[in-house]
Amino acid sequence: MKKIHSINNKNIKKIKTLHDIFECQKKFQERLYSINFDTLPLSYRIKILKDYVIGLLSEIGEVFQLLPYKFWRKQRIIKVNKKHLKEELIDVFIYVVNLFVLFGFSEKDLLTEYSKKYDKILKRFKQRKK
Repeated sequence: MKKIHSINNKNIKKIKTLHDIFECQKKFQERLYSINFDTLPLSYRIKILKDYVIGLLSEIGEVFQLLPYKFWRKQRIIKVNKKHLKEELIDVFIYVVNLFVLFGFSEKDLLTEYSKKYDKILKRFKQRKK
């Protein structure tokens, strides 16, 4: 990988849509890795994919650590720091967006595939209820 350039947020516009998030992450990752996703060979995408998956698993682990997961302990009051949880879930989301961007998927692809999957899940749920 090439040298990491300095990155600042003075040119980042206000993020208002899923499209904005995808664009910001694409630009950030291109600057971070000194690459152009549009011309990136598959072999390099796979190398970056491994880095992203490791990062994603690490962030999921951080979410898990915030939850009372020790079932053998009687925990009468479940306390979750929602602010910290939200921060960690955003970290997870960023890695998921990076995975979409890495393989050239757009926010429209995410929304389309989500809708398809959601419809499948609803059908399964309705079948179970019968």
